[in-house]
Amino acid sequence: MSRDLGPTESEIATIRAPYQIHHGERDFNVPLVADELFAAALRRRGVINELLTYPGAGHEDVSLDPVVLDRIRAWYRSKGVL
Repeated sequence: MSRDLGPTESEIATIRAPYQIHHGERDFNVPLVADELFAAALRRRGVINELLTYPGAGHEDVSLDPVVLDRIRAWYRSKGVL
């Protein structure tokens, strides 16, 4: 299993749109600290963002959860992106 440490600083520099991050507490693919650092880097660049964590959820659980998908739609709709 490979671990994803998140986007690089140069990749983060290209993000302008509001960004919502979802993270399962039992995600062993992406460490929570990687998403925390990602959110902090976005804030430093003035990008509106939100990091949501899900107790007991793994990486795949979050990506397939209908509640998460509803939150994604509502977030981007509220920011005028959808």
